[in-house]
Amino acid sequence: MTSASDSELSDDWQRLKARIAYVAQAGTSGYRGDDLAGLIVANLTGYLASISSLSFAISFAVHDFASLRPLVIGNVVSAICTAATPCFHRISRTAAAIWLTIVFLVSLYYFTSLLGRESGVILNLIGASAVAFAVLGLRRYKMVMAITAISCMMVVYCWARFPQAAEGIYDAPFFMQQIFATAIVSIMTIIFVVIYYAFFLAAKAQAQTDALLRSIMPASIVDRLKDQPGETIAEKFENVPVLFADIVSFTELSNQMGPERIVELLDELFRGFDERATSLGVEKIKTIGDAYLAACGVPTAHATPAASILELSSSMHAVAEEIATKYELSLSLRIGIASGTLTAGVVGKSKYFYDIWGPVVNLASRLQTAACPGQTYVSEQMKCSLCDDYQFLDRGNLELKGFGTVTVWQAIKDQGNQDPRDKSAF
Repeated sequence: MTSASDSELSDDWQRLKARIAYVAQAGTSGYRGDDLAGLIVANLTGYLASISSLSFAISFAVHDFASLRPLVIGNVVSAICTAATPCFHRISRTAAAIWLTIVFLVSLYYFTSLLGRESGVILNLIGASAVAFAVLGLRRYKMVMAITAISCMMVVYCWARFPQAAEGIYDAPFFMQQIFATAIVSIMTIIFVVIYYAFFLAAKAQAQTDALLRSIMPASIVDRLKDQPGETIAEKFENVPVLFADIVSFTELSNQMGPERIVELLDELFRGFDERATSLGVEKIKTIGDAYLAACGVPTAHATPAASILELSSSMHAVAEEIATKYELSLSLRIGIASGTLTAGVVGKSKYFYDIWGPVVNLASRLQTAACPGQTYVSEQMKCSLCDDYQFLDRGNLELKGFGTVTVWQAIKDQGNQDPRDKSAF
């Protein structure tokens, strides 16, 4: 019973959050990034100002409607105007900020002319600068400066111009103190909510950016780039296994499937590779067309790099078989794995990417080219590091471009002698 109630409460809360988000984003269709965040803040400012104005209208009506009728009407009109903020987003990015500024200046001037400076109503403009920055952002600092300057002049002018309440307006001391306190609480609440939400949106955007960066390069490298943006990142690693995979007859496959379906297939295939690489602690370096490059032990040390990357190759063949069955086509991989010394680092200034260099990378590529469809070829060094735990077939000495004669081994899934053409070979 309790579990069902908790589930219902959770569903209700999710629906409430969705409705709040819908209202907060009213009129912002077509905007993205910082512009979207600024317009959401503008909407929240308008809604909070409407609530504040309506609360003042109710308070004035309760105390002395006959005397305070102009203030009741003025606050209702102000509430309607600020609630209409989302309607101005379709005009331009800054239209809502200009509209809110005009409404605040006119309404607060009018209210102060009736209630006098002792009411503290004009002090609501003190928050104009903070709210303007949250709405407009740093790029429009000149407009923020203009709004701040105008607000300051309005506060000073009204403070000097209206020392007392207008004749005929209810101005009992306790009532004025109540208005003053309410005005302060109102502006502080608006500032708090608006600034908090602005920082929340900024943090959310930063988290999305970090997630995107971490999806294309190692997390430790992202942290280093953030901490030391100008740092040159280039590190040497020993005994690193490198995997290079390629789709067999990819050109023919592309012509057969067409551009849209081949992209769909590659996306599904590489997603499967990525999931298995992540689970094994293998670092995907990049994709080059239909080729997939990965390494284990860079930039973070790994307890069993060779075993993990060999396990990845087996998983990749399995993924390819699953997708081949799904799409009803012939799909297989050639994979080459070599182990050795390499250099890893970040290249680029405006568009960073993490890459690896060294003879071992080229050797893995050459082994992949030499491999038969559905098989994994490994170098002598790679085989030696795993000979006690895995079975390999000697494929003899092959001439590999740039390396001369190289002893090549084929990885086998299970222990025991097997034909290289057997499906259990990988």
